[in-house]
Amino acid sequence: MNTFTAITLSLTCLTSIGTALAVDSITETEKVVPSGGMSNDSAGWSIAMDGATMAIGSPRDNNSGGGDAGSVTVIDAAGNEHLLTASNGNVFENLGYSVDVSGSLLIAGAPLHPIATREGAAYIYRRHNNGNWVEEAQLVAPNGQWSDFFGCSVAISETTAVVGAYLSDVEGPSSGTAWVYEYDGCCDWELVQRLVPSSPTVKFGTSVALGEDRIIVGSPRDNIDGLSAGSAYIFYLDRSDNDWEEEHRLVGSDTAAFDYFGYAVDLNVDGDLAVVGAIYNDAAAPNAGAAYVYRRNRSDDTWTEQEQLVPSGDEAWQKFGSSVSIDGSRAAIGCYGYPDSPGHGYLYEETTEDGWVEVVKLVTTDGENGARVGYKAALSGSNVLLGAPWQDDEAGAAYFYDLERSMQGGDLNFDGRIDIFDLLVVLQDWGECPDTPTPCNGDADRNELVDVLDLLAVLEAWN
Repeated sequence: MNTFTAITLSLTCLTSIGTALAVDSITETEKVVPSGGMSNDSAGWSIAMDGATMAIGSPRDNNSGGGDAGSVTVIDAAGNEHLLTASNGNVFENLGYSVDVSGSLLIAGAPLHPIATREGAAYIYRRHNNGNWVEEAQLVAPNGQWSDFFGCSVAISETTAVVGAYLSDVEGPSSGTAWVYEYDGCCDWELVQRLVPSSPTVKFGTSVALGEDRIIVGSPRDNIDGLSAGSAYIFYLDRSDNDWEEEHRLVGSDTAAFDYFGYAVDLNVDGDLAVVGAIYNDAAAPNAGAAYVYRRNRSDDTWTEQEQLVPSGDEAWQKFGSSVSIDGSRAAIGCYGYPDSPGHGYLYEETTEDGWVEVVKLVTTDGENGARVGYKAALSGSNVLLGAPWQDDEAGAAYFYDLERSMQGGDLNFDGRIDIFDLLVVLQDWGECPDTPTPCNGDADRNELVDVLDLLAVLEAWN
């Protein structure tokens, strides 16, 4: 049974996570495994989160259509699971290779659909008033070709969907492309434009994201600034003619050959902050990776690199920046690591005094070497979700972090103070603390038992 069944997500934003930090790292609040998951499902290959809704892609799931047909599991605020499959899904099509969710809309990529030609497809689902998710549209590229990998990346908002096809040859061998679709307000999602970068590039469309009137597209094999140095392109919606136009080409201040800048991208909801991952950057250690934050100047729509983020750990091959997610003044960065490590994530926050600072490292209690924890990251409010598609014999999992609960130190009643009332919380919850629903507040040391050690933890934080 899904260990997440009865969880109620706490979405109250922290006033300042940085000032509440009492530890260097935290472990997950819950390990989320879709019901019926089996080995080789690769759950967590893709993940998305919006408010209290989370989506977990399992591209190798056999639940519908045969081997590796794929699926997406959606979990709502009440802990209810909804299994999404494709109405015309078939074997080896990998639905759930990519996923995004926004409000009552979800989009999932199936880059090997149909199996005969493997052009790729993306499916849009809408949540109805009864809570059920219903397939609304199947998107395909016009004149799709063999192994375009259409659906390798997806993004959706209330009226716009973007689908990447990073192996498309439309502008040259594996040049890649991205397609934009608009909802007509009634019934259909219509193709409106193919995004074309100003300079010839490679694997454009590996990653995509949407913000208000902005789209960002990653091209990690772009060779303009060095072989596979990478880049990312930002497009804006010119409402005078309803056309998407290139606004800026982003590269890192120290971008070098084989950095793979653009491997992962994200935009905030306002479309004025971007974060871009470069998984093989050497700033912290050989191939440790980096991520870059950019801000748009609204007066002239120019983009400026605000900061380069690098992990505090100096391990080589962390692949920091393999996934990125930004929400408000916070960013979650995944680094799925090398096969001799389980992978992990980091949380950053923008501060007035010090810019973007690393707040905490996100680790797991049972992550196996090679689990690829952090292969994908999603941040919403004060919650983070990290995908681990090779955990548990490649059945996969997602790790959920309730930052408000985990990072308050001894402040167990979340009132901004550590005092006698926090000791009373421990006494109230004394005894065994079950996994579900969410662990009781008195379990300060997160060992599923409320005892004298939790009293000592509060006293230590009090001092």
